[in-house]
Amino acid sequence: MIEQNPFFGPFAGGDLGSVPHIVMAMLVAILVLGVLTKHWRRSGRRGHGRRRHAAGAVILPFQKARQNTSTTNTQNMHLPEQQMIAVAAATFETQPLLNKSEARLLPVIEATLAELGRGHRVMAQTSVGEVLRPCNDQDAATRDAAHAAINSKRFDFSVIDCFGRLVVAIEYQGGGHYRKTAFMRDAVKREACRKAGVAFIEVHTDTLPHELKEQLVKLIGFKPAVGSAP
Repeated sequence: MIEQNPFFGPFAGGDLGSVPHIVMAMLVAILVLGVLTKHWRRSGRRGHGRRRHAAGAVILPFQKARQNTSTTNTQNMHLPEQQMIAVAAATFETQPLLNKSEARLLPVIEATLAELGRGHRVMAQTSVGEVLRPCNDQDAATRDAAHAAINSKRFDFSVIDCFGRLVVAIEYQGGGHYRKTAFMRDAVKREACRKAGVAFIEVHTDTLPHELKEQLVKLIGFKPAVGSAP
């Protein structure tokens, strides 16, 4: 004898006639819905990948439809699992952080900051969104839009003070910076710096090292001598 489950008391004894009609109707509806759903899924799989063919063309009924894997992978790259698959499938190598023209500016900036003696440091290829942010006294939509506008952009060089805050942004204006998209990107960075009260230095191909040094000295200034008046 099979012991009856006490949680299903209404079905004790197997008398279906005691089940309310509304419950029976719901069970039938669920059963029908399950059958129809299964049928629709099968029909969808059979119809997936069908294409119209010109008259007289050879039709291969079991030929798999080609998938645009590059588009699919790009769409799914926000998933960590897809990122790991992509990285595991590729090989990597190092690359220079700065191009040759930018690299020539780095020692000039470093030497000037060291000479000024105020504890300033220079960082290269800094994300704008890491050193600038919209003020909190604005609505969330305005802050989010402004952050999205700057977050993917970078400064060629960022001069930070001893407290780690940006004081000067330096951009090298090479030949590529005069293209339309590059010009607009620089305009966005320049305006963000202006609103944050950050100096923005543009270094051109004909800018001499001493000219860049003079601009930095003018903006930052030398460390006051010990015992001098403030």
